[in-house]
Amino acid sequence: MIARRAVLAAPALLLWRGARAQAWAPTRPLRMIVPFPPGGVSDLMARLAAAYLEREFGQPCVVDPRPGAGGNLALDLTAKAASDGHTIGVATVSGLAINRHLYRSLPFDPDRDLAPLSLFAINPNMILVHPSVPARTLPELVAWLRANPGTAFASGGVGTSQHLAGELLSQAINIPLIHVAYRGTAGAIADVQAGRVPMMVDVSVTGLQFSREGTLRAIAVLTPERLPQAPDLPTAAETFPGFEATSWLGFVAPARTPDAALDRLSAALAASAREPEAARRVSEGGSIPRGTNRADFATFIRAEADRWGPAVRASGATAE
Repeated sequence: MIARRAVLAAPALLLWRGARAQAWAPTRPLRMIVPFPPGGVSDLMARLAAAYLEREFGQPCVVDPRPGAGGNLALDLTAKAASDGHTIGVATVSGLAINRHLYRSLPFDPDRDLAPLSLFAINPNMILVHPSVPARTLPELVAWLRANPGTAFASGGVGTSQHLAGELLSQAINIPLIHVAYRGTAGAIADVQAGRVPMMVDVSVTGLQFSREGTLRAIAVLTPERLPQAPDLPTAAETFPGFEATSWLGFVAPARTPDAALDRLSAALAASAREPEAARRVSEGGSIPRGTNRADFATFIRAEADRWGPAVRASGATAE
């Protein structure tokens, strides 16, 4: 009898939880804290999600850019915000996976102070070279690097996923590379296009554009699978099995936010990534729309933190 009651009660419990999540709704404008200045691809993704939330909840969603400290400033503001469901933070691979290993201390605990909501999109990294480099495939590039020891590669800054992807490549091919850090990717791209630095790692959003224009040459993408936007471009994993180094963007909330609010926000943000027009715009930019639930995003963050830790330590990079 007890077992039968438990079986009968289970669907009712699920319905009650679903009703509880559906019952929550924001009662005033939402605030989305973004760790980037306006105008970039990550800012675009945040605004696509914000627009969907406005339609879903009938409340404004104010995008609040707070760049600085590799994303730590925005995440700290998110962690310390009121835990009432009205604050959402935009988080990236740097903010949630890399910085915990890179910075000597953080003003918040990424695991204890933030609640994962949804992974919005993967922003693939790719290896790019100046057209004068006599390599069109990763094996050819490795052979050229071996014949030219001490070759430099550029990135948009120390401790970025692009910098650390280059360090991972150096480890995989067992050839030392010299990292040239810039204050942002614009300067790095300009110098590689000018031939002052022969290669770099950057996200596919810009890499595909410049590769098509002929000012840079794409050698390999650093995702496990080839990109739908560039099916002829091999992955690094095809040469070095298991090699992966991607950027990504997702959403978090203050950790003490009620589950009903977290569930509703997570569902809406996941739906925003899969909404046809948003998915089209994200894909056209070279990224891969996702849209996960809370548990899957939490598992993803833990795996990414484990992946990037050894790369940070091997690079010797630190930040205050």
